[in-house]
Amino acid sequence: MALATLATVVVVAVVWTQSRGQSDPGPAERPPTPAPLWSVESAAVRRLVVEDGQGAVLLAAARGGETGWVLQAPQSAPADAGRLERAVSWLISPPVRAELDLQADLAPFELDPPRYRVRLETADSAERSFAIGRVAPTGDTVYVLMPGRPGIVLLSDYGVAEVLSLLDPLPVVPQGTAVQTEATASP
Repeated sequence: MALATLATVVVVAVVWTQSRGQSDPGPAERPPTPAPLWSVESAAVRRLVVEDGQGAVLLAAARGGETGWVLQAPQSAPADAGRLERAVSWLISPPVRAELDLQADLAPFELDPPRYRVRLETADSAERSFAIGRVAPTGDTVYVLMPGRPGIVLLSDYGVAEVLSLLDPLPVVPQGTAVQTEATASP
């Protein structure tokens, strides 16, 4: 009798556990990861421009075939290829952390006018750009507005800071220092 009772309890427990597992909803599905702002090949990037909110050029640097990176504005000089390549390596496919519906009033996000604008020009004469607003309250993302893309985008503050760090100090190669070109940078 005790063995029959034990067997009944085990069967009931197994059936109850299985039926409960079937009725429990699975883990919530994560929303899809937003697509990056764009995706370009690093070698296709020919020019990087950072402007203030009114459109004044704060930094312009161009990649030349044999000369490597050259600073064009605010002064002409050989540029620090390492610093520019770090910024470009993030800019070739800026990952979107989140998207918000476009707001009628962009001022709270410091997007009207924006704090900065970043433009990439590629070898095929395409231009990609976005406007940079303020850092979000979480502290790890920045509000961004991209022409032709609906909504406000949140990008990594780390990536945006890498680009804006080019403004101070400027990525100028000190005089008397050998300029590293793309040809000499490769092993």
